[in-house]
Amino acid sequence: MRLERSKPEDAKEYAQWMWDNRLTNCASIESLRNCTVFKISGILHLPVKTVLMLESLAPNPEVTGHKRLLAIRRAITDLRKQFPHTEIVFLTKGDTQLDEAAKFYGFTEMPFKVYRMRPDDSSRAAQTYRAKVAVEDALQSVT
Repeated sequence: MRLERSKPEDAKEYAQWMWDNRLTNCASIESLRNCTVFKISGILHLPVKTVLMLESLAPNPEVTGHKRLLAIRRAITDLRKQFPHTEIVFLTKGDTQLDEAAKFYGFTEMPFKVYRMRPDDSSRAAQTYRAKVAVEDALQSVT
């Protein structure tokens, strides 16, 4: 199994599999725009999109009102200029002033859970299969 970039001839299969999984994958034509699609042939199509994730917003607690809102708007405007066609998301606990500001400026709340994998995170799968993966990697480098 090898991850590779999808080719135009994979589009029909990709579209069919996305349709077949529509009840669980939350995909839409809009969410799939600007994706690069990768595949493991015959098993998986994986649309990938670059997203700017603001780990959180951290305004000065002493600055409130319009000045804070304008700073948030300016930051978002500048980020959109630097990273055109890139979605911007941020984490929040919900029901805060920042949530209201986000809605005011065009952010929409996503109706699903978000899972995160940090570069230094190791999963149960990685711990369980570390030896097997090491052997597979060694075999692939030889062949």
